[in-house]
Amino acid sequence: MRRIIIGDRVFLVGLRWSLKKEKRQSRSEIIAEAGDEYDRFIASVGQYGLVQTEGLHGKAFSLAAVLKEQDANTVSLYTFKDEFGENFWWVLGVHYGLISSRTDKVFAKEEEALDFADSVRDTLGFDKVTVYTADESFSRLEEIVTGLSKSSLRAASVLPLHQLTQTLLLKVGAGVLVLMAVCWGANSFWDYYNRLQRAEASRVSVARKEAKIADVLAHP
Repeated sequence: MRRIIIGDRVFLVGLRWSLKKEKRQSRSEIIAEAGDEYDRFIASVGQYGLVQTEGLHGKAFSLAAVLKEQDANTVSLYTFKDEFGENFWWVLGVHYGLISSRTDKVFAKEEEALDFADSVRDTLGFDKVTVYTADESFSRLEEIVTGLSKSSLRAASVLPLHQLTQTLLLKVGAGVLVLMAVCWGANSFWDYYNRLQRAEASRVSVARKEAKIADVLAHP
């Protein structure tokens, strides 16, 4: 996995993509399949991606998910620079709206990246590989990212795997609070009922005493 900073946003490359087993495969099922090897995921139409970000904080987006509409039915080879100024190469293949599971792959050597890109091109049946230099890669991505809508960014968001667990904890907490409220209400009602019973028993006792006194007075 590599991080690419464009503007003030973090984009990730090097995700592992898989096809969904079912059209409506839930996020919890995807998370269960991910195991402990990954810490973030992205669910897309027909497929999902997994990545280990090594404790990345804050928002992050999948560059492959951003580009799959722009690079539809294409094998592309981008050149980027890491934080140390060293080049690395990234191969992306998109076929009928789906990111090729072989791609979204990073290489340290250009020759290896080119050979791999040609192999993917042959497999997918495309005519050529579109190659971008470092300057072309950055300028193209900067232009695309600048024009992204909020909905497109949300769709490309790489989410923490534990997000659902947090949501579940919130739901459980809310359930506990509701249960406590019900128990408190039931306990309050029971106390109120007991007070009514004691008051009624006291009233009956007083009435009996008054009746007995009246009877004694009437028959001295």
